Amino acid sequence: MTPEIQLRSGQYFNFDRPEDCKIQIEDIAHALGNSCRFGGHCRQFYSVAQHSVYCSRYVPPGFELEALLHDAGEAFYGDVCTPLKRHLPEFQALMHRVDTVVHAALGIPLRMSPEVQDVDLRMLAAEREQLMPKTGKAWEVLSGVTPVSLFIENWDAAMARDYFMVRFRYLTRKQPIAGV
Repeated sequence: MTPEIQLRSGQYFNFDRPEDCKIQIEDIAHALGNSCRFGGHCRQFYSVAQHSVYCSRYVPPGFELEALLHDAGEAFYGDVCTPLKRHLPEFQALMHRVDTVVHAALGIPLRMSPEVQDVDLRMLAAEREQLMPKTGKAWEVLSGVTPVSLFIENWDAAMARDYFMVRFRYLTRKQPIAGV
C-alpha cells in the first residue's frame, strides 16, 4: 500500500512527498467540512471548517485569512485530538511536514500568530461550553480563558464547506494566493 490518499478533486496526496501535490482550496474546504471536531464526541456535528470560519471572524484585522486556514493541514491528516497527538511523535513530525507544504502553498505562516492562537483557544472555550457534555471537570488548557461570545449554529458538512469557500473568496479577492 502506498502512503497516499485520493482527494475530492481526484488527485492524490502522498505523505512521503507532500510537495508533489497541487494544493487546492476546494479539497481543503471539502475535507474540513466533513471533519468533525472533538473526535465526533460533541453534541451535534461541528466541523473543522465551521470552527475555522468562526475563528476568521474574531481575529484582529489582517489575521482573518491565517485564522481561516490555520487548520488546513487537517484536510490531509485529519483532526486528531491534541491529547492523542502528544503520544504520537512520528505523527507530529508528519503533521509538521504536511503543514509546511500546505501553509507555503496557501501563503500563511507555518507558526501560528499569537492573535490567531488566542482566538483559537477562546473558540475552544466557547465550543466546549456549547457542544460538549457538562461533566464538572475543568480543561486545564482553558484555565483563565474567556470564551468568544457567539452562538454556535448547526451547520451540516455542505454548509460548512460552502461558507468556508465564501469566506476564502471574500478574504482573497484582492490578493491572489500562490499555488491555489
